[in-house]
Amino acid sequence: MHKFREYRMLMFFLFILGSSCRTYPLATPLSFASFHCSPVFIIPACDYRNPIERVYLKEYAQGMNSILEVTVVFKDEDQPFFFFDAVYDLYRRFRFHRKKDIETFYIHTGDAYKRVESIDFGDAYSRGQHFHKGFVTHYHEVVSRDKMEMKGERPVIYINTWNHLFSEKDTNPSLNKTFYTEYAIFDGNRASAEPHSCFKSR
Repeated sequence: MHKFREYRMLMFFLFILGSSCRTYPLATPLSFASFHCSPVFIIPACDYRNPIERVYLKEYAQGMNSILEVTVVFKDEDQPFFFFDAVYDLYRRFRFHRKKDIETFYIHTGDAYKRVESIDFGDAYSRGQHFHKGFVTHYHEVVSRDKMEMKGERPVIYINTWNHLFSEKDTNPSLNKTFYTEYAIFDGNRASAEPHSCFKSR
């Protein structure tokens, strides 16, 4: 009985720690017209509980070239196994002070027309992993334009795993899909997205 009470107290303590978060002002919304190379996202429809809530874009000029930092905020991420999902949610609440999932990648553009040349997925690349794989690995990959599916100047990015790893290829061809051709975009980078995604942000 005492051990059970101590366990409940520990869970409550972790909940309080994980919920602590400062309040930040609202982010500045942007227009799609400002970013002609904003991606088209495609995600398995079975992940409907965790939609894309907002996307942060930050452009860095490098002469005629530029890098567009893209940070995607999802409502949550659900591990396929219920027990591990509950533990994982508690860990993220304690470690990151948030339940939302945040992933970042970089679009490299070149010439005066800012044509997409490549995408650096950082450590958020899915490789061949599929949506229902329980324990996934974060891979790093840089993908050139000639390997991408494009909608005009907009790269098509597949979200292949339950923890929202990206790829230029669909690893779940048998699953129905949800298409994000438009979504809420805001000015900011990964550092901007983190505080706005915590439990007490506005």
